[in-house]
Amino acid sequence: MENGYGSLLRMLRNQRGFSLGRLAMLAQVDKATLSRWEAGVHQPRLPELETTLTALDATPEERRRVFATLHAPRATRRLRALTWNDDLEELLGPRPGGGDLLRAIRLRRGFTLEQAASRVAVQSRTVRRWENGETWPGGKTLHALCEILEASDAERQVLQRGRGALPQGDKEETGRDAVSGRWQAEEGSEPSQPPGSDLEFLALEAQMWPLAARQSQTWTRLSELYTRHAEFLDRQGRKNEARRYAARACALTLAASRSAMPRVRASNSGRALPPPLSSSQ
Repeated sequence: MENGYGSLLRMLRNQRGFSLGRLAMLAQVDKATLSRWEAGVHQPRLPELETTLTALDATPEERRRVFATLHAPRATRRLRALTWNDDLEELLGPRPGGGDLLRAIRLRRGFTLEQAASRVAVQSRTVRRWENGETWPGGKTLHALCEILEASDAERQVLQRGRGALPQGDKEETGRDAVSGRWQAEEGSEPSQPPGSDLEFLALEAQMWPLAARQSQTWTRLSELYTRHAEFLDRQGRKNEARRYAARACALTLAASRSAMPRVRASNSGRALPPPLSSSQ
């Protein structure tokens, strides 16, 4: 008898054009184990399922669908985490990564996805996946792309580190020190050293993002940073990008003004947004 997760895993594998053997090799999971999962004979263990979904390059929505079919406490917690991250991204904006820098460089140069893709002999959807952080170009392709887009030396160094290249500041102290050292944004005061490039803005936002994810008290500071970013882009004539950051700033400012720690916020999908975790959680 087939189970929901089995049908979903088979569908994902067939969509990618993988045989059981090919997927088993990529995921480092026994072929017979994969077959039993697809037949609904055995429910996957979470670590092995995670590696299999990564090998399938499953999207966040596809991962949620698979985890929703599993009857296990850890799978339920994983599903809640995926939902929480999705809702949090809706409020704060995406957590910046190397793909955001690549997109900024392309737009600064005035290239469309199609134009950038044609210059390095790939499809536009491939460039989109690079910019979304789903995959990453190989060394030669990345070098050619940087040449075409006229990336600065500092930008090239960051991009060469991979799609998660931007400093993330996972610990509160690290992020706070980095932000205070580069950009003072206390309420009622002007920044002492405002960022002056795409890379500097994205690096600071990558450091600030985890703090805002845990403490709503930092939403105002992130909103101010988004506002500065929008002004920077507007001065360069990059109106569409500027509007996107201005919208993020407005959403965060409104959320911060409603409550220092909002308990519930309905997302567009009808889910409730829980409060950010405190630093002690």
